Amino acid sequence: MLYRFEFKSEESLDFSMLFDADPAATFLDLHKAILEAVKYPNDQMTSFFLCDSDWERQAEITLVDMEGEGFYDNRPMEKTLLEDVLEDEGAHLIYVFDPTADRYFYGELIAINTRGSVEGVELVDIEGRAPEQIKKNKSNNKGKSKVSLDLDDDYGFEGFNEDDLDASGFSLDGSDGLIDIETLGGYTDDY
Repeated sequence: MLYRFEFKSEESLDFSMLFDADPAATFLDLHKAILEAVKYPNDQMTSFFLCDSDWERQAEITLVDMEGEGFYDNRPMEKTLLEDVLEDEGAHLIYVFDPTADRYFYGELIAINTRGSVEGVELVDIEGRAPEQIKKNKSNNKGKSKVSLDLDDDYGFEGFNEDDLDASGFSLDGSDGLIDIETLGGYTDDY
């Protein structure tokens, strides 16, 4: 038996990869095959997410064993077999290759072949050009970003008057012309 996966990218619409995998292979095997196919270094905390039919993330399969920590239910790649969590054709998964910017490939289990077999995970076909793993900062400041806030003395608000923030303009006893909270029946005690 073998599983056939297709991975695509929203960043490079002409890009796609097909893999055949032994259902008893691990997600770590699939991870390594993806990195090799797109020639990314293995230096990121990549992960897979199992998704529902609307691509909503349901569970995470992590490169490092997180021992149940994190927002999603998670399992380590090296201990999770493909067949343990992927049972039906059409199953959706996401492979996050740039965790800092949450960039990923969409993956789908497009076929289950009961007559074929393969050892581990093999690249069947790759088309187009994969997006860069980490986007480069396109700043003219050689990596340094310059934040400029154009705030005049009015702090960005027309008609701003600093005296309006004077503490003497506020009181709870009614001396400022506002309603005295105490005269309202002492509602402050109820809170």
